[in-house]
Amino acid sequence: KTLANGRCEDLLTIANAELTEGLFKLSFQVSKYFESTNTRSLYPIIDVIVDITNANENYHLPLLLNPYGYSTYRGS
Repeated sequence: KTLANGRCEDLLTIANAELTEGLFKLSFQVSKYFESTNTRSLYPIIDVIVDITNANENYHLPLLLNPYGYSTYRGS
């Protein structure tokens, strides 16, 4: 679940985990959000696979979505 601003700022703390190098799949379960706004959506779950090559760097991974599309990128 995200904060009011749409961010999940303490993801690793919640998971009691540390960031390590490797491939990871982030699964965004967006169907409940769209259902709560009474909006039909083509994508109930959005999977984003990332390759973490340096665990000491900061990774900001925005997901922008609408009912029929989405985009993601590495932010600053």
